[in-house]
Amino acid sequence: MVKEHWREDRTKVHIEAWAIPRIEKVVKGFNPELIVEFGPYYGGMTKYFCEWCSGIPIYSVDAFWLIAKRDMKYFRDRNVTFMITSQLCENDIIIPVLLALPMRKFLFCDAAMRDEEVRVYSGYLRPGDLLGMHDWSDNVDKLEGAFNEFVEHPVNDELRYLSSSDCRFWIKRFGCGRIQEPVDGPDDELWKPDVGLDKNLETQKQGI
Repeated sequence: MVKEHWREDRTKVHIEAWAIPRIEKVVKGFNPELIVEFGPYYGGMTKYFCEWCSGIPIYSVDAFWLIAKRDMKYFRDRNVTFMITSQLCENDIIIPVLLALPMRKFLFCDAAMRDEEVRVYSGYLRPGDLLGMHDWSDNVDKLEGAFNEFVEHPVNDELRYLSSSDCRFWIKRFGCGRIQEPVDGPDDELWKPDVGLDKNLETQKQGI
């Protein structure tokens, strides 16, 4: 499977070209108010997000990136902030704050440590937020228990059937921006006193 393509403007994208229309449909349908992207690299996928979600803040995070100088003005004019941090998946403060904000968010994990990105940061999302991941087949065995608070997006059935992409999507159902990593086990093991905005699990479930 070829996991990269070039946009018409010659910016490289490390995601399959034939998956882009399906990803576009998911993202546009979700209509996020904030996007946090791990792994911009050349910035090709970031450009797609800019086109699909014009004007919203986008934070694109990695330990390094290869954004061309010719693209920097494009991104500055479109409310994109690139963050280079050596603390990715360790002790970063800004990213959890962004992900816990009370607004509709899309977290897309496509940097080098995708499984850790999901485990460390998906727990900060709030009910209704969208989580996406690339290179799913390379990480599926590492992520047992990480999606207990999520339901699969219906597009995953299409992606599996067509073998068109290594992308997958999930929608957060439980939890309220809690400062706690996802853990293995049934729902009742995920909830601890004073964690989240509502201590009553059943109340949260029924309210979603």
